[in-house]
Amino acid sequence: MLLEKIKALQNYSKEQKASGLLLASLGHEINDSVLTYLLGYEPEQAAVLINQNKAILWLTPFEVPEAAQKFPEFEVKALSGQLTKLLHEALPISTLLIRGTVLPANVAKVLIEAGYELKEAQNIEHIIAQKNSAEITAMRTVCAKTDELFTQLIAHWAEFKTEQDAAKFIHRFALENNCEVSFPPIIASAANAAEPHHQTNETSLARGFCVIDLGLKINGYCSDLSRTIFIGEPNNEERTVYELVKKAQAESAALVKPGIKASEIDLVCRQILGEKEKYFIHGLGHGVGTAVHEWPSISGVSHAVLDAGMIITIEPGIYESGKYGIRIEDDILVTENRAEVLNQAT
Repeated sequence: MLLEKIKALQNYSKEQKASGLLLASLGHEINDSVLTYLLGYEPEQAAVLINQNKAILWLTPFEVPEAAQKFPEFEVKALSGQLTKLLHEALPISTLLIRGTVLPANVAKVLIEAGYELKEAQNIEHIIAQKNSAEITAMRTVCAKTDELFTQLIAHWAEFKTEQDAAKFIHRFALENNCEVSFPPIIASAANAAEPHHQTNETSLARGFCVIDLGLKINGYCSDLSRTIFIGEPNNEERTVYELVKKAQAESAALVKPGIKASEIDLVCRQILGEKEKYFIHGLGHGVGTAVHEWPSISGVSHAVLDAGMIITIEPGIYESGKYGIRIEDDILVTENRAEVLNQAT
């Protein structure tokens, strides 16, 4: 899988008429998502150079022996001394593709002073977004395990008294199944469900809608699943609004195919929600893969056009502040001619 990714970035570098692509996370707050895509984790300090002839991975010296075994596709070296010096030893002064949004300005300044011509690596997100067959298999695996997690969570629901009780079950499941949570799970009961990014706490589980947003990470690949359950017995109005969100989610997902604009899917979803659309306060979805939030954004302001191999979420929601919230989310693969929903949890 890694060799395919390296070759894709080598081809990209060649298409951009550059001598090489430099990726770096140098102990700063922002990690390079392309490094995460390559390595399967977020390194604290690392740099990668990819060109037509080589793929070099620089890491903290004590990490080198283990990484050399784990990543035979790379020439693994110690990240000791100035990156500029290490880079110059590997690549003569030339045009270098960088990720300007994550490369620190002081590092870019030093590279320019050393004589490198820096060129922004534009549209590189397309490479990450279009999954190869091995990545799709990895995503199927993590989505299936996430379905199992949700099923087990509901089977044990009567044991939980608070939001935190349910969240702890999710963490235990991940540990017992040799995986990680891809983000802190959201368990949002009753009025808390009206906050899309509610921070799970010791609130008692109460009558009403409860939004459950969870995901797992297996071998570097993430899932992102949302379901809304009802605690107690819903009345007709509550059933009706839930069915509206369910309809909007299913019909929006059915639109997913190569060539469709992300903004068009968002627009149709909002039309389905009708007068409730004013309570849909976030975008319809996002890419998912080695990070739980990747390009493209599925929203009304997105310029993205979907391609085969992309995996995105479709997650409409309705949130009436102080009252209730509902969200339903699946991970969806764009195939050659249709959408394939990767989650099967009811």
